[in-house]
Order: sequence, then C-alpha cells, then structure tokens
Amino acid sequence: MERIKLIDAYLRFMRTDRSPNSQKSYESFLGRKFVPAIGPENFVDTITQAQIEDFIYVMRTTQVKYQGHPNHPEVDEPLSPATITRNFKMIRALFNYCVRQGWIVKSPVDNVYVRHYRRPPASSKAISAEDLQKLIDIALLNTSEFLRYRDKALMLFLADTGCRAGGAASLRMDTINLEKREALIHEKGDHYMKVMFGSETAEAIRDYLEVRPETSHPYLFVVRGEHGPFNAETVGEVIKRLCERAGIRRWGPHAIRHRVGQAWADAGMSPTLVQSKLGHSSVLITLENYFNQDETRLREATDRLALASARSDAGTTTPSDPPAEEKIVSFAEERKRFKK
Repeated sequence: MERIKLIDAYLRFMRTDRSPNSQKSYESFLGRKFVPAIGPENFVDTITQAQIEDFIYVMRTTQVKYQGHPNHPEVDEPLSPATITRNFKMIRALFNYCVRQGWIVKSPVDNVYVRHYRRPPASSKAISAEDLQKLIDIALLNTSEFLRYRDKALMLFLADTGCRAGGAASLRMDTINLEKREALIHEKGDHYMKVMFGSETAEAIRDYLEVRPETSHPYLFVVRGEHGPFNAETVGEVIKRLCERAGIRRWGPHAIRHRVGQAWADAGMSPTLVQSKLGHSSVLITLENYFNQDETRLREATDRLALASARSDAGTTTPSDPPAEEKIVSFAEERKRFKK
C-alpha cells in the first residue's frame, strides 16, 4: 500500500473535477484550517479517530467566527451547528477519497458522530418580502442609467426564478427567450436548468438590453467599466451594495432564493413543484427548507380534528356504508362460497 502524507493527499483531492464554489469551500476549510491543524506532514494512515474528534471538539467550543476569513471580519461568537455539520462533511469527503485511492483501508471518520443540523421549525433564512422590495426600489434610484436598469433586471430575475448567484451570472443573451419568458442557466452541480420568469422581469431585461454595452462575451450581466461578465461573487457584491444603500441588514443572493421557495410553499404549491422551481436534487431538501415554516394549515387542521381519535363519531363510516352486521354476514357468505 502506498503511503502518502496528508498534505499530498489533500493536493491530490483538490485535483478532482468539481464546481468552483465547492473548490473554494474545500480550500478555505480543509487547506487553511483542517490540514494545518492535523499536521500536513503526518501520513494519512497514522491519523486517528481521536484526532478527528479533538478537532471537532475545538470547532464546537471555539468562540471566534470567521477567523482568518478573507472577506468577513472576525466575530466573537461560536460556530453555528450548520457550519460544523458542513465542515464535517468536507473532512469525511477527504478521507473517503483516501479510501478509494487505496491509501487507507478504513476512514478515521467512519465512527465519528456529529449531529446532523436541522433548522428549528418555523425558522427561515429567507429575506423578508419587505426587504426584498426595498432592494428593488433602491435599485431604481441609482443615478447611473446603466446601473439602474442592470440592477433592476438582476433583482427581478433573482426574485422571479429563485436561481443561485452562479446561475444568474451564467445567463447568456442567446439562451434568453423574452417572448416565452424563459432562460437556460448553468447551475450548481454542472448542469443546465430552464427557469421561467414573469412579464415584469422580461420588460426589465428589455430595458437593460437598451443600455447594455457591446461586449466580446455573450453573458447578460456585465460589470461597469471593463464590461466583463458577472460571477457569483459579483452578484453578491451588487446585493451587498443595495443593502447598504437601503439601510437594511446585509443579505446574500441565497436569501432571495429562500424567499422564492418560502413564498411558493406558503402559497400552497406542492413540494414537487417547488422542487422543480428551485432545481433541488431531492424533494427532501425542499420539504426540510420550506415546508416547516407555515403553521397556519397545521393549526387549522388541529382545531378541526382535535381529539378526533377519542370521539365515537370520528370514524370513517358514512351514511352510505352498509351496517356493520351486513358486512359480517356478507363476508361469511363469501368465505363459504370460496370453500365450495
């Protein structure tokens, strides 16, 4: 069996073909935190379960958030359960890769237990409808005609489609059909997805196309000045700037995506339809994120069926059903006929 050091295993792991955003997450956590903490020069086959558990304990007890993060200032608060769960999945992915490569027989992570984070019922990461409207309104007050039309088109497109930041950045002029109000975007997981939008968004895109400069690339949304194409980070920067101007808390593109999913769920759309709208790989993701928020229907059903199991008249028998005695006689007769 080939012996390999942790740093070399990590570098080989990072050559795997995956999305740019996933690569950044692995580099930020595994490359900058996990590998240095465990020991880059340690051989993979010497890393123990106890070392992994000690590292996770440090994550659970630390009181500093965003330590060493290039874009966020440090905050004196613990890591969220969701962050710990996400980090643990990245550790597990690295060692599973080592197993597949034959560098270790068994992953030291296999018997490590980390609680799977689930958001509490009635909680939501979605931007409020009021704040979303403020972002759209503030985009219309921009003194630059180009930015006014571009930012309005971007905000309406996000609010209508619920696509991710990378999906909006991937939007090409040759994949937009304004008559049918649909477009093809390149989404997470390296797959293409058709999204649909309303007439107001279509009109906003038409207005933006009137002022959009000529470029050597086909992407719809362009940066002011050099006119280069957007990326996922650019989408986030635009929203950050609009939040500052609107005087509201800082929201990200994914909060708008959550708003779309939540609005559709609250409007009574089926989970499978919301799943199709957002492009979730599993309807379980849709259910966990958006169908534990609205308590109205649950409360109405509880009021209507309270103590139904304890009431004699709460069964399924209806006036059209034959009496119970007739059912018994009929069954007995059928059994005799069958034996003959």
